[in-house]
Amino acid sequence: MAPDEKDLPASQPSTQTDPRVHGSHGNTRWTQGAQTPARQGTQTPEHLDPAQTARVARHRTPRGFSKANRLHRSAEFLRLQRKGIRAQSKHFVLYAGRLGDEAERRLGITVSRRIGKAVVRNRLKRRIRECFRTKLYAAIPEGVATVIVALSGAGVLDTPAINHELAAATLSVVKGLEARDG
Repeated sequence: MAPDEKDLPASQPSTQTDPRVHGSHGNTRWTQGAQTPARQGTQTPEHLDPAQTARVARHRTPRGFSKANRLHRSAEFLRLQRKGIRAQSKHFVLYAGRLGDEAERRLGITVSRRIGKAVVRNRLKRRIRECFRTKLYAAIPEGVATVIVALSGAGVLDTPAINHELAAATLSVVKGLEARDG
C-alpha cells in the first residue's frame, strides 16, 4: 500500500448531492421560494413622476378607438370607395357613406407601401386614428363610415398638418352627405 492511500475513507457519505448543481435550478444565486411577487394594478412609468402622470391622464378623452369604430372587411372599404362621397386634399383622399342601419361612426385607413417603411406607415395610421378620435368624430354624423387613403408625401407630415388636412376634407364630405341625403 502506498503511504498516501491509508488516509482515504473507504465509503462516501450517502447524503452528499452532486457538487456541480446548486439549488433547485442549478444556480447558486436562486433560492427556492424567494421569487418576487407579480406587480398588480397600474404602475406609473419610471420616467414620470405622479404629477406628470396625472397631467397625461387628464388630457385623454374617455372615448377610445375600439373594434366597433373600425372597418374590418375589404367589401366595406370597396363599397365606400365606389358609392361614397369623395373629398381629396393634398395628401389624403376621404370616402364617406352609410353602410347600413348602424349608429356607430366607423373608420378605415389605407396606407400603402409607397408611403414609406412600416415604422412610417404605422405612425401615420396612429396619427390618423388619433385625429379621428379627438377631432373628426364629433363632426361626422352618426352611422357614417369613413375611409381615409393616404397619398404619397403623407408620411412626412407632422400631426397638426394631418389634423388640418383631414378636418378640411371631412367638412367637405359631410356637406356632400347632407346634400345627397338632404
